[in-house]
Parts: sequence; C-alpha cells; structure tokens
Amino acid sequence: MYGLFIAKYCKEFSKKLPFFNIFSITEKMLNPYKAKNQVLGVNSKDIVEKYAQICLYLNNSNSIVLSGNNAPYATISGETFVAEAWKNKIFTYILTPDLVGLKTASEDEIKCENEKHCAELLENVFSNKIKGGYYDVIVLNSSLSLYIAKKADSLMDAINLAKRLIDNGVVLEKINQLRNERYELNQLLYLIDSFDLILELHHFQHFDLS
Repeated sequence: MYGLFIAKYCKEFSKKLPFFNIFSITEKMLNPYKAKNQVLGVNSKDIVEKYAQICLYLNNSNSIVLSGNNAPYATISGETFVAEAWKNKIFTYILTPDLVGLKTASEDEIKCENEKHCAELLENVFSNKIKGGYYDVIVLNSSLSLYIAKKADSLMDAINLAKRLIDNGVVLEKINQLRNERYELNQLLYLIDSFDLILELHHFQHFDLS
C-alpha cells in the first residue's frame, strides 16, 4: 500500500520538474502491485535499454520497456523502440505497425487532447463505435501486455487476441465489472467512515469533562 502512495507522489514531483529527474525513474520502477509481468513506457528511445537493465537488476526479468516517437507508448505513426527483459537477458528491436499487420497513421489521426478525450476514445473503441487509427494503437499497446503476460505465443498472436477481446465485447464487460466493484468499494468505504464518525460522536457524548 505504501509503495502505491510513494509512486503517486514521485509522479507528481516528476511532473513539476521541467527536466528528466530521479523521480521519473523511481515512479516507474516501484511496482507497488508487485506485478510479475510489466510493460513500461518511457519518453525517450535513448533510455529504453537502460530501464530494461534496471528491470533485470530488480529481478523484474519479464518486462518490456518501450518508447514510440519519444512517447511512453507504442505508436503506429512511426517506430517504437523496444527492450525486452527476459530470463536475465535483454533483447532490443524496432517495432513498426506493418510488422504486425496494422496500418500506419499520422500523429494527428491518433491525437489525444486530454485525459477526458482519451477516456472517451477508449470507451468508444471498446464499445465498437470507432475503428481506424485509435483502434489500432489500442490493439497494439494491449497486445504487448498480453504478450509479456504469456497469453499469446507471439506478438502477432497477441494482436489477434486483443482484437477478439475488444470486438467480442469482453473488454467492455470487464471494465463495467470493475466499475461496479469500485462503486461497491466506495460505498463500503463511505459506510466505514460513517461508522467511525458515529463512534467518535458517541465517544464525545460520553466523555466525562468533570
């Protein structure tokens, strides 16, 4: 739990500084959920392999570190530089959309204005309302997670699996399930807070001031 809060604050500090800093590294490498398989995005192709080396040092030897057009995700508008940490070795390669059967798109075609816009795009893709560049870039990034988690034998198989999960509504169904669970959790936390408040008020009312 503490690792999650530390990661959050490291991310906030990192954003406040106008240059690459130690908080940028710490935030990405803390891994508060102790994930055995990771896909890490970084903002420069020059540090992709260095992050992969850190993954090996931290025994996270089933990880992918990538940078697409110097952004922290795989892109379909150019080259994505990838370093795969696997069994104490690092394999580096360049990934382009044509290598995995996807169409190349311009940056404008997959542009995301802000967090709200990104959330709307994800919702529309998972609801099968839009295809094209947005669909392909989500498929590509999803497939990398499926591949490193060994849900597919190859990246091409992972691409096809990601498409099926989205097209068949499995992803949207899971998202709605998580939403309901989060709502129930928030309701439970609210009840717990209310119960604590009642106990505090009860204690205050019976506190002997004499």
